[in-house]
Amino acid sequence: MPTTYADANDFKVYWGREIEDKNEAHVNLFLTMAATPIQAALQSVDALNCSKDAYALTYLKTLNVILAAVLYQDLCEPHLTVEEKRLYLEWANNELSMIRNGTNDLCSGATGKDFPSIDWAEQGVDEFSAAKIIAKDL
Repeated sequence: MPTTYADANDFKVYWGREIEDKNEAHVNLFLTMAATPIQAALQSVDALNCSKDAYALTYLKTLNVILAAVLYQDLCEPHLTVEEKRLYLEWANNELSMIRNGTNDLCSGATGKDFPSIDWAEQGVDEFSAAKIIAKDL
């Protein structure tokens, strides 16, 4: 059974709606189903079991709640239109894609592939400076 990143209370708070006790298990089921593509994206970059900062956990919770709302079919809120569901699903798919391709790295201490980095290549203008660069590199 996949781990969820949110629970029924998170769902309720995000959407600003009350959830009756009888519907809480139903919401949790949809949160579990919605967590599966998130876990698949994290697993694809070996980030499923890494330690995550607080912002990453909140990000995953938000993603879980939005995906669950897109899947959610019930008489209680949120009632999303087809267009709203399409937009939320498009956003979520983009976020999952960013996780899968390393643009958004959620592991603590990681920076992601678009993090600015710079380095200089040293050049040796004679044999002595070339040997010094090679020795320093080793």
